[in-house]
Amino acid sequence: MRMNAVIVAAGLLAGISQSRGGEVCHIKIDSCHWTYDGQRIFVPASGVAIDPEIHVCIPEVSERGTAKVSSSVMFLIDNSGSMSQYDPSGERYEVTLEILEEIYQEAPQTRVGIAVFGDRLVWDHRDDEIFEPITSDLFTSNGWNDSYFPITPLEETMSNGKTGLENIQDILVHEYAGTGSILNTTTRPRERTMGCYAGDCNDRRGGTDITLATMAAKDAFGKDTINYSSDYSRQRQFIILISDGEHSNVNEEMEPYQTQYVAGENLPTTFIIYLKPEPMNLISMMYNVRDNDYNPNNEPNKNSQLWSMSGADHDRLYDIMKEEIFTQVFKAQVSPLSASIGGTVSQTVAGSAFDFDNPNPLSPETTDVSLSFEYLIDDTAGVIGEGDTVISSDFKIIRNSSITSWNLPSGISKVCYTRDITMSYDGSEITSSNPAKSEMSSLDLELDLEDFTSSGTVTAWVLNSSGTDSVSVALEFTGGVYKGSFSQEITDSPNTGDNVLQHSTSDNIVVKWSNPDIPLDSVSKTFSFEGYDPVQITSAAYYDTSGDGLVDYIRVQTDQPVNPRDIDSLDSKKGTRINLPGHRGLTITGVTSLTSGFNINVTQSGAINTAVDSRDSLSFSEYAIGPYERFISDTTVFIQDKMAPVIVSATYEPGTLEGGTAGLRVVFSEPIEKNDIELPRPFGFRSDEGVPYTMDLEYHSDSSGVLYVFAVDSITNTDITPSKQDQVWINDRKVTDAGGNSDKSAEKPLGIKPPAFSFFPGAIPISPESTQTFPGTIGTVSEGAVIVLDAGVKGLEDDTSYIEIERVSVDIYDPVGNVVAEDLEGYQYKTDWLMHWNGRNRNNRSVQSGTYLAILRVYTRDENGEVKDTPEIRRIKVAIKK
Repeated sequence: MRMNAVIVAAGLLAGISQSRGGEVCHIKIDSCHWTYDGQRIFVPASGVAIDPEIHVCIPEVSERGTAKVSSSVMFLIDNSGSMSQYDPSGERYEVTLEILEEIYQEAPQTRVGIAVFGDRLVWDHRDDEIFEPITSDLFTSNGWNDSYFPITPLEETMSNGKTGLENIQDILVHEYAGTGSILNTTTRPRERTMGCYAGDCNDRRGGTDITLATMAAKDAFGKDTINYSSDYSRQRQFIILISDGEHSNVNEEMEPYQTQYVAGENLPTTFIIYLKPEPMNLISMMYNVRDNDYNPNNEPNKNSQLWSMSGADHDRLYDIMKEEIFTQVFKAQVSPLSASIGGTVSQTVAGSAFDFDNPNPLSPETTDVSLSFEYLIDDTAGVIGEGDTVISSDFKIIRNSSITSWNLPSGISKVCYTRDITMSYDGSEITSSNPAKSEMSSLDLELDLEDFTSSGTVTAWVLNSSGTDSVSVALEFTGGVYKGSFSQEITDSPNTGDNVLQHSTSDNIVVKWSNPDIPLDSVSKTFSFEGYDPVQITSAAYYDTSGDGLVDYIRVQTDQPVNPRDIDSLDSKKGTRINLPGHRGLTITGVTSLTSGFNINVTQSGAINTAVDSRDSLSFSEYAIGPYERFISDTTVFIQDKMAPVIVSATYEPGTLEGGTAGLRVVFSEPIEKNDIELPRPFGFRSDEGVPYTMDLEYHSDSSGVLYVFAVDSITNTDITPSKQDQVWINDRKVTDAGGNSDKSAEKPLGIKPPAFSFFPGAIPISPESTQTFPGTIGTVSEGAVIVLDAGVKGLEDDTSYIEIERVSVDIYDPVGNVVAEDLEGYQYKTDWLMHWNGRNRNNRSVQSGTYLAILRVYTRDENGEVKDTPEIRRIKVAIKK
């Protein structure tokens, strides 16, 4: 059996010099590897190896041959007094005999043992040599001789000249006597079956001691394994327990152990038939048997099951035995042997995983992997096949440094470990703010390698950043980390053979370590040295080259030229060393070199905003670009505004201003002063047919900040009627922000909206400090409130809300329901109806500040143009301010 798969893991760094520590990860195969046939899996650069533990999957294998697979089965049959209620006819014995007769015909080599129990086992080996006593100090010390029928091939002739099956048939012959007891009417007295010897007998079958029965099973399976170890394994052993399943009336000596069976310890796969509707303790027993480690290689105990019924039903018992239990007993078992990757073979399977001695290393970019699982099958007649099946998958693992997060398919996970290097002098850590100095002749290193083990010593390399000298440092494992030290001195003439790091005052110190078995598992860190002059950031500024109001790049100026090779390394670490302001939704796409600095190219997902505030800052984590490169200091710089304002939205509003004048409502990407807008033609327009036109504009009274409302004096092309499909933009340098930035903006759709007062309905409170002028009859008002009812705008292409109104009147009520003013008539202005209440009552006295209720009566026309007799009612709250 062979399966082919492709697994691609992308984005891993090549070589030790590109790893900067922090975290490395192993790719862990947690599911059947053949399920990834043809897939590609991308992972970040921190992945360095395939984890040494690979999940064991058991392939489905059909039963082969005509003979059944050999197994050992131990029946544990409850013969307590309560069974006379749940199985008065002894169906449990009858069905057992029927099933064993059928098994004998198909698989006579099947091995069967039986223990029948109450508060004691019912058989005594002194009565018949075919029985085996439990070999336990507990029994011998108390003089007990509790015995069971040993696990015996059904076809084997025993010492009394009968086969195993014939002896089982003999001891389980049952006659109904109203007690549910085992009776043999031909050869043995009843006393022999009651857990005693000869005439020395008391009736003990009233109690239930399942622990006693499981002790008999353990004893039997131990002898079975010794006698047949070459042909039988623990995975081929099974228990069938038939009981009403609650311990009661156990022997006094057994009381400390009476519930021991619930733990399910050292028991093989167990099938429980429970002759009561509520399983109770046996449910716990089943789950505990499933979870024990009786046979860890193949986990067969996971097949343990429990069935419950209300009393012993012959047909149901038979079906469970034949269809459910013995289907599992005779099922061919598959045993995992080993796995191999590229010729490296794993250890024998441990638990649920193949275990290699070491992780399997990945290549810097693409790793071709051949993974194979080998299994053995427990074949017919108990014979173990040799190399029965091999499942192989060929796949690739590809690493890609551009991936910043893990996105693995189901069944593959990651196991990550930290990597870090610390340098110190006299217990004080070396950092950018506490650099190494020339007088520190010896410096200490600590290498933190989580989950890495070696013989006790690892080697790190220490270099000067000019590349003129390097030394190896042996680090010994102590206190959970690897520790060592090296000597350093300042000189212009390094001696490469003296094991002392020699460097100039302009050098940094670089420390590297690489896992000898996994080259990509590496860490490299640069430490500052006093006297070195790092690159300083002098300024940074946002730029918008597309005129859409979104940042395209951040230009960073430095105090000295930066080598393009430095920029290449910075670009590879852009996601971890460059910290952008979070509120703009910026994502770095690359870093490009300039003569005296570099550009950080970005995309922006946040809202348009061409202004800057205190949140706009750029910071760099302490960073050495390479072992021979320049060093960017740990710094934070404010980002300047070099973006010109743009139009966020523009809306043409026909006839909305006083006298029916059209308006243009424009929202800018930042606050703009009036003096910085060059009228009358700051904007350009283009019709939906591509015809350019302009509007002559003047300021409207409510223009301010980012929102400006302009009155439209004229449109240059009289054939143009503005529509929603038109485009609008800022003419070249006609709008300037506070920083003097101006440019032509990108084109925006021109919206069309109804006139003002577009609420349904609304009220505008008026106070003496905010005198307002309204269109039409209302005019200028300084007290009370203006109530507005918008009936929609007739004539716009997408308007469906126009209501033809004949007249409107309003009554005002105070908070307790008293009439304050009534029959205030509305005045129509275009499609709006306006009503002014002066804030006085019917006696012309000013009312108090508060919230009043206005009830509008709206008289409309029907479809024939006739005024309706019944007005429509609108209720709104009106606030009065004094």
